[in-house]
Amino acid sequence: MNSRYVGRARGRYLRQSGFSLVEMGVALVVLGVLLTAAFTFWRLNAQQTVVKAERNAAHDARTALLAFAQAHARLPCPDTNGNGLEGGASGCVATDVVGTFPWRTVGVFAPAVRDMRYGVYRAPDAAAAHADVDLAVAKDRYRPLVVTGSPPAGNDVLLGNSNLLDFCFALQTGGRDMAVHADRLRVASDAAGANVRHMAFVLVAPGLLDADGNGSKLDGLNAAATAANPLFDHGARPLSESYDDQVLAEGFDTLFAELGCGKALGATGHAHFNAAAASRFMEQAFIDYKRQLKLLSDAAGASVASATAGTLMASSGLAKAIAASLNVTSVILVSQGSLSAIAAAAVAAIIANTAATVTSVASLATAIAFKVEADGRETAFAPMVGEMATIAASVDGNARAADAAGY
Repeated sequence: MNSRYVGRARGRYLRQSGFSLVEMGVALVVLGVLLTAAFTFWRLNAQQTVVKAERNAAHDARTALLAFAQAHARLPCPDTNGNGLEGGASGCVATDVVGTFPWRTVGVFAPAVRDMRYGVYRAPDAAAAHADVDLAVAKDRYRPLVVTGSPPAGNDVLLGNSNLLDFCFALQTGGRDMAVHADRLRVASDAAGANVRHMAFVLVAPGLLDADGNGSKLDGLNAAATAANPLFDHGARPLSESYDDQVLAEGFDTLFAELGCGKALGATGHAHFNAAAASRFMEQAFIDYKRQLKLLSDAAGASVASATAGTLMASSGLAKAIAASLNVTSVILVSQGSLSAIAAAAVAAIIANTAATVTSVASLATAIAFKVEADGRETAFAPMVGEMATIAASVDGNARAADAAGY
């Protein structure tokens, strides 16, 4: 066979069985696209898995925080030394505003909660306990209206009890404060930190990756939050290429409703003490009515005395009229009837004084009957004053006991 022909055939065979540079480039591009798609799919799938796990963990953490608040009338401090317990080496101090979730303290042992960022609203007020909104401290804050004394006077009084009523009152106080405080827990509506709102507590799950490349798995404002500036991203911030954190922010009003604070403060905090105040005023009304009955009895006594005096005066006048008539009779006898005309005047005087005496006696009888009636009412009502005082003291005691028990 011709060697030249064999060489050409072999060249054609080699060219047909190999890859050209163009083919190799196309293959690498396709492979790159496939690898990119596979990595993107893996990342999205992994992120979705992590998001779901962290969402469930955040729900468990929130439930544990609510249970802790109900049991201890406060929220736990953040963990500042990484051991899962609230506070740091010195315990829970006022500067412990931001840290990690104290999973050991609240009893949640899922691994996903251990890296969560946790912040709590702290606004202590040592001068005015009712204005204190340090949610990490159990403290007597609620001052119900307590009515005491005679005449009754009402005062807002701290009764020395610390329970969930006081925590609810702190939530109510915090929710009413519309001012923005740079050193208190808050969230922002955007990455620039605008439109901030204070929160009772914040939980942040860091996500799968360091999405914004800041060297921390926490992204955005969540990574920069400190005790001096506890500012976090809002829970509604969407996930993106540069942000994959999940934020659960609990507002004062939401936590207030979740704990049933409205019913508790409405019943134990207001209705009970309103009833106690009403009973105190009713007790005072009974005392005043008893005094009125005493005045009525005294007035009846004065009427008896006045009627007695009138009767005596009328009797005296009758006696004088009779004496005068006797004198007139003597004069008539001496004058042998010549002065008999003056007898009519004497008889008229006797009749007039007799009528006055009868009227006075009737008035005296009426006054005596009125006096007896007034004395009887005073005597019958006197025990009711003591009974009302006992009732008022009992209602007041029940209200104080309800405050001490909380709910």
